[in-house]
Amino acid sequence: GALGIAEAVAGVIVIGFSVDYVIHLGHMFVEATHSEGLRGRLQRFVYAAENMAATVMAGAVTTFGAALPLFACQLTFFPKMAMLMTTTIGFSLLFSMGFFMGMCLLVGPVGRFADLDWIAEKIGLAPCLYSCGCLKRNPNSPDKVQPKDDVEMDRKASAPELGKGSTMMFQPQSA
Repeated sequence: GALGIAEAVAGVIVIGFSVDYVIHLGHMFVEATHSEGLRGRLQRFVYAAENMAATVMAGAVTTFGAALPLFACQLTFFPKMAMLMTTTIGFSLLFSMGFFMGMCLLVGPVGRFADLDWIAEKIGLAPCLYSCGCLKRNPNSPDKVQPKDDVEMDRKASAPELGKGSTMMFQPQSA
């Protein structure tokens, strides 16, 4: 059981493929607060889906497509690599779009929770990080977050009412 060059290369590639889509979608979920000032989970979920889901899907399709010709190769390494790549891309897409985005919607961070700017401010590192240019405050980013309001807004936005027949209708959010 020694680790060979092929396994080492495959391991690096698989790690990259497996986290790539989650990082992109998570970044957009967080960026919704910074760039647009969106605070509720539902709003941030929609922003992330609208701005990154098509890009993630396109990346998955092109990478999956690039691996397909490797199945026709005669050298044993290439069909194995093709199987590894296509399987990893398939599961990564499934879990990032399904599980991860679902978890962001259900239990994702609200407001500035887990925001590096906020953490730096709370532990006293913000002045140092701002002066070296590591942190930059966006004027659209909320300075004070009241999690109770965010949770209430999410609850109202996601609580369906039954309309005519059994059609689900959502209440419009009040500003």
